Amino acid sequence: MKNKNMNLTKKNLIYLLTAVVAGTLLTVGINNLEQNLENYFLARELSSQQMTAQLVTAEAEKPPTIEGAKKTDPQKFKVDIDADSAISVWTNLEETKVLFEKNATPSRPVASLSKLMTSFVVRELDETYPLNQPITVSKRAVEQNGDFNLKPDEELTVKDLMAMSLIESSNDAVYALADYIGGKEFTDLMNYYAEKMELEQTEFQNPTGLKVEGEPENHSSAKDLVKLSKEILKKHPIIFELSGNEEYKVTTPDGKPHHKINENTNILLEKYPAIIGGKTGYTDKAEQCLLTVIKSEEGYYINVVLSSEQRFKDMKKIIEKQR
Repeated sequence: MKNKNMNLTKKNLIYLLTAVVAGTLLTVGINNLEQNLENYFLARELSSQQMTAQLVTAEAEKPPTIEGAKKTDPQKFKVDIDADSAISVWTNLEETKVLFEKNATPSRPVASLSKLMTSFVVRELDETYPLNQPITVSKRAVEQNGDFNLKPDEELTVKDLMAMSLIESSNDAVYALADYIGGKEFTDLMNYYAEKMELEQTEFQNPTGLKVEGEPENHSSAKDLVKLSKEILKKHPIIFELSGNEEYKVTTPDGKPHHKINENTNILLEKYPAIIGGKTGYTDKAEQCLLTVIKSEEGYYINVVLSSEQRFKDMKKIIEKQR
C-alpha cells in the first residue's frame, strides 16, 4: 500500500512538474508571441507610413494632368469655334475616340505645324542625327525668313536646333538640320514617312512650312495631324517634351551660352500646365494654326485647330471642355 502511495506521489509530482514546465513554456511563448505580434504590427505601421510618404512624393513628382480623362462622350463635347477645321481626340495610343471634329478631313495649308514632321524625320534618322551631334549652320539656313540668332558656319547640336525649331519656330534652325543631308532629300523623307503613316491628305514641299514662290504650300488635314501626333508620342516623345518648354537655353557644342529662348510661340502653356507639347503655325493662306497635346489621367488629348483667325481662343474653348 505504501509503495502504491509512493508511486502515486511520484506520478503526481511528475504531473505537477510537467504542468509547471508547460505553464512556464506557455507563458514564455505567449509573451514571445505578444512581443512578435507587437513588432509585426509596428513594422506594418512603419511600412505603411513609409509607403504613404513614398506615394505622396511620387505623386508630387508626376507631371500635371487634366483630370476627368473619362469625359470622352462626344455627345457632351460641343463647342463653337471660329476655325474652319478642327478636331479633338482622346487616346491611350491603343484606343482613340473622336470627341469633336469640324471639317477635319479636307487638306489645308499647315504652315509651321510641318516642323513636327521635320523633327520626326530627324529622330527617325538617329544614327545620322544623334542629339549631341554638332551641325554646321549653312548660309541658306540663315537666309530664311526671321532672325533667330544663327550665323553661317557656326555649330549647334541637333537637340538645340530641334528646340529652336519647335519652341520659337526657327526656320533657319530647320534648314540647318535639313541641309545636313540635303534639303530636297530631307523633304522627300518627310513625304516618305507621311505615306508610311497613311497620311492621305498630307504633302510637304519644304521642311519649314514657309510659302515658297511658285510652289504650293505644305498641306495636311486635322485628322492626319492627329495620326502624326500619335506616332510622335509612341516613338519620339522628346519632340513634344522640347516643344512644351516655355524657356530654353541654347548652347554651343562645347557648352558656351548661345542665346536663351524666352518665350514659346504657344502662349497657352502658362495657363494650362497639362499641355505637354504642340506647335503653332501661320501663313497668309494657312491663317492661324495650332496643335496641342495634353496629358490626362489615362492617356492624352490631341487637339488641332486649322485656318483660324483666333487660334488661342478656339483652343481654349476646346481645352475647357476637357477639364
